[in-house]
Amino acid sequence: MKTLKSLLKNNLVALALVGATLAGSAAHACAEHEAAAAHDSEASKFIADSKSASAKLTELQIPKVSCQACAYKIRKGLKPLPGVHQVEVDDTTKTLRFRCDKCDMNDVKAKLIEIGYPAAENT
Repeated sequence: MKTLKSLLKNNLVALALVGATLAGSAAHACAEHEAAAAHDSEASKFIADSKSASAKLTELQIPKVSCQACAYKIRKGLKPLPGVHQVEVDDTTKTLRFRCDKCDMNDVKAKLIEIGYPAAENT
């Protein structure tokens, strides 16, 4: 029969392993958040430039956005699309805003699906 002391020791070892695993996951998530936050300070400024000043402001709801890392992935994914400018993602309101200068909305929505953040059906 195991003693109380050996049971406690085994449980503490198991908890330490779980804690180390969780800490590793948290460190990875924090690194993603830090990279996203650093990029966000530049990307979220909606400053009109000569190229996109006349472009139509478009807004979509993105239900799966939950953090700045998600927002960063969306900005990074949409940036190369032709005609898409000034991409801004608000993870609090789950809103994507961008300027669309002759861009194809089907391409935008397909890209969002491809990167794992589809737009809400009503948008």
